Amino acid sequence: MDTAVAAGAKYVVLTAKHHDGFCLWPTGTTDYSMAASPWRGGRGDVVAELSRACRKAGIGLGLYLSPWDRNADCYDDPEAYDAFYLRQLTELCTNYGPLYELWFDGAGSEGRAYDWDAIMAVIDEHQPQAMVFNLGRPTIRWVGNEDGLASDSCRYVTDSTDISLYDDGPAALDTTRYLPPECDVPIRAN
Repeated sequence: MDTAVAAGAKYVVLTAKHHDGFCLWPTGTTDYSMAASPWRGGRGDVVAELSRACRKAGIGLGLYLSPWDRNADCYDDPEAYDAFYLRQLTELCTNYGPLYELWFDGAGSEGRAYDWDAIMAVIDEHQPQAMVFNLGRPTIRWVGNEDGLASDSCRYVTDSTDISLYDDGPAALDTTRYLPPECDVPIRAN
């Protein structure tokens, strides 16, 4: 948090669950989580620790919850997986205080439809002030690369969002919206 404060950050985004399905909190939805880790005797909760640190530093907390889950046995059953995913999202939206952003990455989900109405209903109920990244009912969108830079020129009003690096077709929005892009950069070497 000291580094984030020194850099002038207003919020941070933690990847609470990436495409591999491992949850950085002790979720009730799967054993593939911090509860199975030897860290802190299986009682560790990275999301909770970061949430407390953000509050102490006065920085907003954002959480990334990948819709694609390569570990969930129920992923191939859309109805069962949507229920599973909604439980995870509800845990994150109700256990860690106010969230500044919820990040939904489209990578790996090409051709897959999720229940975005139900997902947005969870957000509307528990975190209505959170920004929503790129999917569902977005308030911000992916810049279209992982270089941390927007292309020139960059439109702020758009009728679609890019889904991922692996999908050439944009996702149409229900209406034209002001959606500023958010630039992301992976912490791993490309």
